[in-house]
Parts: sequence; structure tokens; C-alpha cells
Amino acid sequence: MLDFAAWCDTKVLYRELRKVNLLALEEYRKNSRGAPVTQSKRQERRRSFFNYCLSHGWIEKNVAAHLPKIKVTESPTLPLTREQFDTVVKAVNRYNPKALDCLWRRHRALAMLPLLRWSGLRINDAAKLDNLNSQRVANYFCTRRRLVH
Repeated sequence: MLDFAAWCDTKVLYRELRKVNLLALEEYRKNSRGAPVTQSKRQERRRSFFNYCLSHGWIEKNVAAHLPKIKVTESPTLPLTREQFDTVVKAVNRYNPKALDCLWRRHRALAMLPLLRWSGLRINDAAKLDNLNSQRVANYFCTRRRLVH
């Protein structure tokens, strides 16, 4: 919202909140930068801000509610190809060679890679697995592999 406030300060017409209209918001949106996801989030914050101002009686209507939604198209996250995965595995063998616990770190990373690849878990979720849960995940994938092959 700071960028919106700074923009309003540069425009003499919009120094008062009551004077900000739909045309002003459209002009601001046209001139602002960022990815569509960022633009959409910022517009939602402005809409919420004007809704807050409306509920407190500072403005008579929420002009931001009439802005059309910003279309966001997200490309799907694709898994690594076999070659990319092999490159990552090779990189693990070069991981932190001067550390005292480099072998332990390499073994842990080598165990983590297939888990991340085949489970779909995020890295922080996979790192938080305890022994019991990691055994359950391993059993699940071993069972599925037997069923599929």
C-alpha cells in the first residue's frame, strides 16, 4: 500500500481518500509493475483497504470493488527429466567436501532426492519427517511400485 500512497501523493487530485475514483485506480494499475500474481495480490489489498475505509465511514463507496480481476495464468510445475535428476545426484557427490560430516550430509541428500521426486512433498515437509513417518512413506511407495510393475 505504500506504493499506492506514494502514487496518490504525486497526484494533486488524489491527496484525499474521498477523491480517489475508479479511473484513478485504473490509471495506477496500468502504470504499476510486477508479475500478474503480484498485481493481483496488490489489487486485493487495495480492495480490502477501501472496504475497511468504507466500514469506518471514511468513504461512501468502495471504488476498488469495481476493478476487473487480473487474470493470472500459472504454468504447472513439471518434474525433473531423468537427465536433470541424474545431474542433481552427481552434484550431491560433490556437496561440501571439506565438512567433517560431508558423508552424512551426502547420504541424507541422496535419501531425500527420491523422496522429493516421487512423493510430491515440499522440501521442508520432507525434512520434518520423523523415523516413523518416513518409514510409512517408504512402505507406501514400495507397495505402489510392486502394484504398478
